[in-house]
Amino acid sequence: GGQALLERYQALIEEMDPYDDARIAFERAIFGAARPLAFDANGRVTLPKEFAEHAGLDAKATFVGLGSRFEIWSPERFEERKSNAQSFARDNKRALKLPTRPGGV
Repeated sequence: GGQALLERYQALIEEMDPYDDARIAFERAIFGAARPLAFDANGRVTLPKEFAEHAGLDAKATFVGLGSRFEIWSPERFEERKSNAQSFARDNKRALKLPTRPGGV
């Protein structure tokens, strides 16, 4: 998501009580784990070793676009998660608040 996404997270976190344990946890999880990514002359990204190990990346990777951000997965782990996400979305579709269409449909 880049700098713009980090700034959105920062704005949301700043709305929280500065002494709230949840705020501190979010700050550590988001900003404490953030690392700059290196790009080569062709625009390819080089992941820090700790990120590649965390994602279980070996020879292949799957890039998953998620609107204003993306994730990088090992292909096998992503297929497992994708199935779970689809089931969850189907079971919880009412949580997604869509505006009413003209005519009430």
